[in-house]
Amino acid sequence: DAPGGEPVQRVRRRLRAADTSSDFCRYYNPKIYKGPHQIWDRIVYDTFEPHTFSNSVKMTHQACSGWQFSHWEIRDGQGDWMVAKDHSDNPIAGDLTVWMNWWNAGNPFHVPEGQLEYDVKAVFEKRALTAYGRGFDSQIDPRICCNAYEPLVNQGYTVTHIEGDGAKESLVQEIPFNTIFRFAGHGVVGGCVQVDDPWQYTYPAMGVLCPTDVPACKYNLVLLNACRSGESSEFKTAFNADCFISWWGSPAVGFTSSWEKEFWNLAFRGDFSAADAADEAFAYAMQEAPYPVVWDVMAYGDVWLACN
Repeated sequence: DAPGGEPVQRVRRRLRAADTSSDFCRYYNPKIYKGPHQIWDRIVYDTFEPHTFSNSVKMTHQACSGWQFSHWEIRDGQGDWMVAKDHSDNPIAGDLTVWMNWWNAGNPFHVPEGQLEYDVKAVFEKRALTAYGRGFDSQIDPRICCNAYEPLVNQGYTVTHIEGDGAKESLVQEIPFNTIFRFAGHGVVGGCVQVDDPWQYTYPAMGVLCPTDVPACKYNLVLLNACRSGESSEFKTAFNADCFISWWGSPAVGFTSSWEKEFWNLAFRGDFSAADAADEAFAYAMQEAPYPVVWDVMAYGDVWLACN
């Protein structure tokens, strides 16, 4: 089960003798005839032996929007589920090939001899990354630091939270493994966001995350709760997200904190898409934390989080 008590998405497939793929014979004998052998004047195939490269079923995985493939699991001889691993003892990340009649020790993924069924399942998970940039006064940190963490956990996401020294390097490495990325912190001149205190480095760019730092991937939702994060298209293009939410102008911390809390509430409630939730939360924040508003929230694209 995922955090918050919600089950991770699982796809279970039971292989049977009648299943087919491009390289699997519909009708097969668990052991096939081998030969040839010459008996007097005849050539015969009279020996039952496992065939090394025939009758395989290739299992593929495809995650729904907002989900990511985690690993394959197979049911062992005792009826317990175990992670399918390669010869280097790493979980198999790609396709899984199951052999229907090869029982050599070198290939653990096969229908047990004398059986017609083999249980396989693909396990998927929802992963989200939240980050908090340094630089706010400690008295107001709690108002914006972790607004996204609890809502995401409650929706079954596996959430990683990053902040502190060396956060930029950690972010760049972690971002592509998540379908949701949320950042809260300062925007800085040059179209970047402040992850660390940039002035603690010899080169200030070591403390900021810029569009050129973003690993190429396809993200479900990216929310940059930072000043001026939406005033150019560079971050939007770099993330290539189904929905990208950011700010035009420099909103007050109290306003963005109020806005974000309501955004996650509406986005996961089920009757608002992410883009609509961003607009509705803006109106809510104007009532709860009234300011002379000279900023606006920007949403590009859309996604329904409640359906994921």
